[in-house]
Amino acid sequence: KASVNYTNADEEAQKAYDAAVEAANAIVAKEGANADSATVQAALEQVKAAKVTLDGDSNLANAKQAAQDAIDKLNNLNEAQKAAAKAAIEQASSLAEVSTASDKATNLDSSMGDLKKASIDSESIKNNVEYVNASADKQKAFDDAMKAASDVLNGKQADYKTVLDLIISLSNAKDNLDGAKKFNNSKQVAKVVIDNLANLNDAQKVTAKKEIDSATQENAITTAVNKAKNLDDLMIKLHAAIEVAAQTRVTVRYLNASPELREAYDKVVKLSKEVVTKNGNDANANDIQLLLQALETAQNALNGKEIVTPDSSQNNQTDSNSDSKLENKTANPSKATATAKNKVSTSEKLPQTGDTSDNNVSIIGATLASIAGLFGLGSLYKKKEDK
Repeated sequence: KASVNYTNADEEAQKAYDAAVEAANAIVAKEGANADSATVQAALEQVKAAKVTLDGDSNLANAKQAAQDAIDKLNNLNEAQKAAAKAAIEQASSLAEVSTASDKATNLDSSMGDLKKASIDSESIKNNVEYVNASADKQKAFDDAMKAASDVLNGKQADYKTVLDLIISLSNAKDNLDGAKKFNNSKQVAKVVIDNLANLNDAQKVTAKKEIDSATQENAITTAVNKAKNLDDLMIKLHAAIEVAAQTRVTVRYLNASPELREAYDKVVKLSKEVVTKNGNDANANDIQLLLQALETAQNALNGKEIVTPDSSQNNQTDSNSDSKLENKTANPSKATATAKNKVSTSEKLPQTGDTSDNNVSIIGATLASIAGLFGLGSLYKKKEDK
């Protein structure tokens, strides 16, 4: 009854065998040595017949084969794990042991599936800010956990507990990555840089900060900051150009220019001033470059000239020298104003324009076209004029 053939036999076969043995024992116990030999022989034959019907060996063999077939269908186990699971089944001496070994293999397969998913999810992180910007030691811990998981997924033997430990280690290494924290700190530092760019207006700073917020990599933050610094440099040039414009407007070249040329110049100057104020328009680098170009074009187009009269001939040379100095950005504003007053007096009697060629008209068109090209600025100017 302690044999595998009995312990793993069907219940009915076990009962039949037990009954035959009990019957034989009863005869011996009752009759002893006086028992009828024929009766004893018959009882022995029944025991032998019942023993033949015991199917424990075949049941165990069938169970092992079925369990091993099931192992082959577990897709998450590597070959080493399958071999270990089959060996455990083969060593089983009971149906219960076969079932236990089979359950362990199934559980291991499930945990291997979890490890595979965790590894795939973690692999994608290596391209993200969380990993890319992480501290070196955090990256190494993550890489080590990934390698340990990969080794098992690629064939290294590991039992259920080992696989669970790998999953936990990978999860912890992933959670410990500090790339996002460092990346957010970089964004905050970059925003401070933007705030310290003194020549940008509020709208331009807001746009620069939005670009920083939308960055997904460290180099994108650097690009956004450099872009803002370049814009700040252009704004410095625009401030300087506006100062030159203030000096130009008291020169003969401006005061005696054709009205349409002065109007074109005034429009560009006005738009430029609207950009450089604290609450100015959100002009980008291309807008500022276009404004600078338009200022230069409109200023070069100014065609005012000295008008020589008998009573002003003594002042001609002085006026000319004053204009020349202003154009070189070193003019004396008080002298220029005196000259302007003198010229206004003269212009009450004489035409203001020294040159009305078609070339200047075409320059006006080009200047106005440049203004219209500014993002939002031309339409804004028009709205303000309509008011």
